[in-house]
Amino acid sequence: ELKQDGTNLVVVLDTSLSMDSEDVSPSRMERAHREILDLTDLLRGDRVGLVLFSGGAYVRMPLSLDYQAFRTMVRRSSTSTLKSQGSDLGAAIRMAVEVAGPDDGADRAIIVVSDGEDQVGNAVAAAEEAAEQGVHLFAIGVGTVDGAPIPLTDGGFKTSREGDVVLSKLDESSLKRIAAAGNGAYVRSVAGSGDIAAIYQGEILGKLKRAEQTIRREKIWTERFQWPLALAWFCGIAAFAARGRRTAA
Repeated sequence: ELKQDGTNLVVVLDTSLSMDSEDVSPSRMERAHREILDLTDLLRGDRVGLVLFSGGAYVRMPLSLDYQAFRTMVRRSSTSTLKSQGSDLGAAIRMAVEVAGPDDGADRAIIVVSDGEDQVGNAVAAAEEAAEQGVHLFAIGVGTVDGAPIPLTDGGFKTSREGDVVLSKLDESSLKRIAAAGNGAYVRSVAGSGDIAAIYQGEILGKLKRAEQTIRREKIWTERFQWPLALAWFCGIAAFAARGRRTAA
């Protein structure tokens, strides 16, 4: 019997239109994908789920140990996955808490991957509610503080009612407040896997309590080929020696 210890981990991915901005290469959404895919390479027995959000929140994948299916769901998630536009991070956090499930002896965690835009404004309250239920919230900010315009699928950029090009900026202050309210930590996304490693290895794996997630049975073979191999060698040597004696006679 092989036992695996881990946590319940829910990734919250921002799929609002602002994630198509290209102030990080090749875009915020592609950078977010890379962050989450890098995370799956680090997971060690954790059950992982995926929640998407823009104007509303949607459970893309419930908790599972199937990391390959999780990677597939991440790759298939984009700013066109959800029809409702906007940015309601609070609703996504509350849904992620539900996906994380009840307290089963292991700490539960949420990782928000977003540019920090929250048009509803209740994300901090949702993070505080999560902390009250024992769920830790971490955030990875994708984008730059200088910002970039939001490209549209039919060409051009998103404009305001006055006709001005909308400039979307990374809202680090909001993400930091959310992480602080959720008893977690915040990092800004950078090229490479150092940022997600700081969250998972330094915070989740290093500080949170893990519990038995699954038990599976595996057949482990005991190699005993040495005996027949030794017998074969002995027979071969004996046959060679007998042939040598016949030749000499």
